Amino acid sequence: MKFPQLTVTIASLSAAAHLSAVETAQSAQSAQSLLSTAVNLQLESGAWREEILGDLNGAIRIYQHVLEKPDLGERVRAETTHRLGVCFLFKGHSTHAVTLFLRVIREYPHAEPFANRAAENLLLISPDARPSDRTWYQDEASYLGDLALSLDGALEHTEKESALEIIKEMQESFGLLLSQFDTATDRQLREQQTKNLELITDLIQSGHWAPAKLKWDSNADLSALKSRTNQFETDDVNAWTTARRDAVALALNHKDADLALAETSRLLTFVTVVTELGANSLTRDYTRLLQETFTSVNRFARARQFSEARSFLRQANRVLDRTYGAYTLHVPGLNDFPESLLPELVASLSWIELAQNNLDDPGGEPSPVDSILKAIQQVETLRQRVRKGPASVRLDQWKSDFQAAATALKSEKIERGRKWLQPYSL
Repeated sequence: MKFPQLTVTIASLSAAAHLSAVETAQSAQSAQSLLSTAVNLQLESGAWREEILGDLNGAIRIYQHVLEKPDLGERVRAETTHRLGVCFLFKGHSTHAVTLFLRVIREYPHAEPFANRAAENLLLISPDARPSDRTWYQDEASYLGDLALSLDGALEHTEKESALEIIKEMQESFGLLLSQFDTATDRQLREQQTKNLELITDLIQSGHWAPAKLKWDSNADLSALKSRTNQFETDDVNAWTTARRDAVALALNHKDADLALAETSRLLTFVTVVTELGANSLTRDYTRLLQETFTSVNRFARARQFSEARSFLRQANRVLDRTYGAYTLHVPGLNDFPESLLPELVASLSWIELAQNNLDDPGGEPSPVDSILKAIQQVETLRQRVRKGPASVRLDQWKSDFQAAATALKSEKIERGRKWLQPYSL
């Protein structure tokens, strides 16, 4: 079933220059009304594809197109984001779904019923898991760590406005976690942390910087936020990227331009390879965000604009921790590979990610088989550089599994192909 294309043409502002103030206002109101009608029709089209036709990929494309429009109302943006999350959930992409449901809760908390539905969906994804095991807690914990490092810098350089803003964001983050904790011990811990932050706020507002810094530094529960030791799985590349981000933050806190430049360069080398060799996928989109972020931080560091760099990095970390692709860069057997291969491994697996995403879209380009063959080609190139040892064994296994998946898909054995690819999901 085909849906008509709706085209809305809005006259330019210059063409309306001769209108009276009343006529101009009426014209703007009419244009907004037309835009609203167009968006509503697109949402109806997306809902039809999602709920009636079961065309999840078609619905996803429509919802993503709607979200690209500027000046969307909060309710429309919340509904579209929620629907997009539901589509990804039904496709089996729970990480992407969780990210979208969290976005609804955080950014549109008053847009009911969608904020409530998003919260219910999060619990449905893993109702029996402890809070620390739920995937959406990981990005919140990471952002708290980023904020903790930012507060170190604000306290060190007596930046009142920044310090108070950071503490407010930490309190909001704790509040989100607290709303989901289900044990008395966890709740007591978070409530105590909130009280400590309130005390530090009072000290800062009264100009008592030394006691505020002492209270912050001596509080073990709060300072533990900066530790990433137990935050990542053994095959999670984000452990490496987060370590680099933390090193940059510390260098900026200490006004060490050389270290900041060295660490940003390491990150930029990683993301450049992934964006050049990887598939056009969520992973590459995520690494592009890293690239844009640390290109800017690098520029600030070269100009020795440390305060501006720290402020920019804090805002960028919010996006990095809460966006598509975050915490999904898994490489099976990561410890078997030298660090120098890390970006090419992620680039290779991004093709597998693309293949998995297109398994339910027979007409999609490139086809899943073509994507797998691209991954095999890259693995073969890596294998020529790794002569022996655990890394060579791993790469041989990757190639074998990818070939088995391609063979299964060529025979239209979709579920069998899916099982071969599942262990390599980014």
